[in-house]
Amino acid sequence: MNTVKSFLVQAAITSIALGQFCEHQWEGEFADHKVDGVPYLQARQNVDPPPLEIRPLIVNGPSSNRVDLIFFGDGYTEDEKDKFFADALFLANNITDGQTFVDVLPVLNFWAGFSPSNESGVGTGGKPLDTIYGLYRDGTELRGVYYDKPEVARAAWGLGGTFTVTTSSPNNGPVIIRHELGHSIIGVGEEYDGGEVYTGVNAAKSTKSVPWTQCTGISLDTAEYVAELEPDFHLSRLIFHLSPPSQRSGVTATSDFLVEIDGKDAGWEWNPAVGEDRYIYNIKIDEALTPGEHEIKFTLLNEERQGSAQLCNFEVIEYGDEEEFDFEPRYHGLYPTPTNNLCLMRDTYSSNFCDACIEGLWLSLLGRLTLIDNITQEVQLDGSTNATLNLLPLANLREVPNPHQEAYTIFWYGVDGITILSDWTNNTSALLGPDVTEFGVEVRFWTEQVRVDSADVLVQKERYSVE
Repeated sequence: MNTVKSFLVQAAITSIALGQFCEHQWEGEFADHKVDGVPYLQARQNVDPPPLEIRPLIVNGPSSNRVDLIFFGDGYTEDEKDKFFADALFLANNITDGQTFVDVLPVLNFWAGFSPSNESGVGTGGKPLDTIYGLYRDGTELRGVYYDKPEVARAAWGLGGTFTVTTSSPNNGPVIIRHELGHSIIGVGEEYDGGEVYTGVNAAKSTKSVPWTQCTGISLDTAEYVAELEPDFHLSRLIFHLSPPSQRSGVTATSDFLVEIDGKDAGWEWNPAVGEDRYIYNIKIDEALTPGEHEIKFTLLNEERQGSAQLCNFEVIEYGDEEEFDFEPRYHGLYPTPTNNLCLMRDTYSSNFCDACIEGLWLSLLGRLTLIDNITQEVQLDGSTNATLNLLPLANLREVPNPHQEAYTIFWYGVDGITILSDWTNNTSALLGPDVTEFGVEVRFWTEQVRVDSADVLVQKERYSVE
């Protein structure tokens, strides 16, 4: 029995664009799933929700003005409830503790919802176990998780939103959830070679339309960058993407497994940090292949691992040399995605978004929220009113500062909506005279991580009556 658990993760975000194919997205013959940006699992089913015990994991403010993400566990029995909540907290902490979502953490809440399953684990061989949501794998390979009971998952949450799936594996769980939430929240497609959907702020089909030009600082009409978009561009670097071993089995030493190219050892080495868990191995070879056929050979040297070790897939990718291709992680060019291996949407073992994706993340989240949580008014003894703004805890209001430059700009306006009450500029409070019956407020949030805000997502203007 496969005892490693899986999570359903749902973000309470409406009008989200999902639909990208990814190996860990919910797919399968029962999937109510469409492509090209159309959300799936929208239809409400006449199904009673499962019993849910909800616990907060990380709460940064009221759900009315935060993006809530909730973990649902599948394949956890009643006796494994404590393990579920511990696994969920580990994942929430891992993707926000100094990496990935740490910059936007003040606008996120994380929760966990437990429903006991009758059997422990996730189904294999195309058959779900007796679990709440019926998650299963096609075989035993770690290439995808499918679901049998989408209507139960929808009933459990009961609100608009989109699902993704991850695993409790301490190595691969955070890797998967970071990447999949990039799809779900930012609404972007893939960046890695071989992906099927290239859409959103991290994808360009032509040098005439590049969403991240504000991130590059380069001229897009130069021949060098145009050439990198051409499908017949001459490349001379080879990279293998291998993913042995299988979960809870597989190879356990470099001497167990051999990768050869044309009879020559390619230099594969086992990563002891991941033990027997799934892992994607990259083997870089700094030499061009000659024209003609070449043989790639994978040999299991340790017979004791026969039947348990798995090679799930592999890819052969060619790159130009250093004169033709810039391998610097922070370099943003045209690949036709923003960076080489900086972004976790391209290299799933990265914990960072590229500049284009982090900008998209900010705009997607703040586009669903308001900068002002609420405003309070307190009448003074002389009849004046002290108005105080409660803002999203960003910029100087962060409890834990981040390394990026941020600022709030605040303007208070008089009755006419034009005159600026300059005494209170950039203050979260303003003292309004006894004769003031209404006033206006304009709040602007600025972060160096957002270079273009064409929809004014980072601006909020409001008018209030004096109570």
